[in-house]
Amino acid sequence: MKQAPVGVGLIGLGRQGLRYARHLLEDVPGARLVAVCRKDASQGFPLSAPDPIAVMDQVADLAQHPSVEVVVSAAPPQLSPLICRAAVAAGKPLLVEKPLATTETDGADMVDRARKAGVPLMVAQTLRFNRALEAFRGRLPELGTIHTLMMTLAVPTRPRPPGNPGFGGKGVLLDLGIHVLDLARYLTGSRPRVEACVLDRLPLAGFETRADIRLSTAEGLTMNLLVAWSQSERIGTAEASGPTGCLSVDWVKHHLIVRQDGQAPVAWSEPEQPTIAAVLSAFLEAIACNKPLPVPGQEGLEALRLVETCYQIARCRDVAGPEQPND
Repeated sequence: MKQAPVGVGLIGLGRQGLRYARHLLEDVPGARLVAVCRKDASQGFPLSAPDPIAVMDQVADLAQHPSVEVVVSAAPPQLSPLICRAAVAAGKPLLVEKPLATTETDGADMVDRARKAGVPLMVAQTLRFNRALEAFRGRLPELGTIHTLMMTLAVPTRPRPPGNPGFGGKGVLLDLGIHVLDLARYLTGSRPRVEACVLDRLPLAGFETRADIRLSTAEGLTMNLLVAWSQSERIGTAEASGPTGCLSVDWVKHHLIVRQDGQAPVAWSEPEQPTIAAVLSAFLEAIACNKPLPVPGQEGLEALRLVETCYQIARCRDVAGPEQPND
């Protein structure tokens, strides 16, 4: 018997929130958007919808709305702890756009609060749902025990409010670095440690726009990561090397190349998949079928811990003097 669509309450109607709203209306058959929360409820809901959508300006009101069965947050991460408390109080499963929070302390409190209440908490680490990266992860074992992994993620800069308050005064490391630090764990199945992090500026001096990071693992894997807000087009690439060759992916263009010793390079493309729609579908399926969440809150917390360690190392470096992470 076909299940009825799940009633979704969406928090945040900014740039990212509108993306979530469009996908909920057009691309996720298992969802029915029933309510939204925004700073000014008098502005209403800006998109065409088949059914009336309740608009409110209080998070708790949305979480308690009788038609809302799950809560999805696309609000700035500074608000995530408040949103989590409201969802937990209402007993509603919660999907939070990455990063989980702006600090490890807030993230840990969210995970602990949801766990104790038995409320599912998932983090939208959207790059885990990129099909080219899924293919990259699936082919990594062909290289043997990989010894290097390089990743670059850069997106065009856009205007941000002074101090970037929605991200707690932090910049690209929290915004984009959370993606590649999560991928470092997810792609390799390892628990990397941060060896070095260089930022173009530290929070409080103005939020950073570039971060160079070096990670390592107990198994001898070295990872060099670069994230930046730039003036160029969006870039998302990774390359892994192992005893038998190397594998590279451009996850923006969905293109992969594997080069193995003694063989001609093999190149192919993976079909594009809207990652936000895939995240929403996976979240709703897990809730409806009582399955494990694809990216539980604890996974988001582990990535957030790596981000915080990067900030700590960058501050120490700033005091002690420069040390380039890729030397």
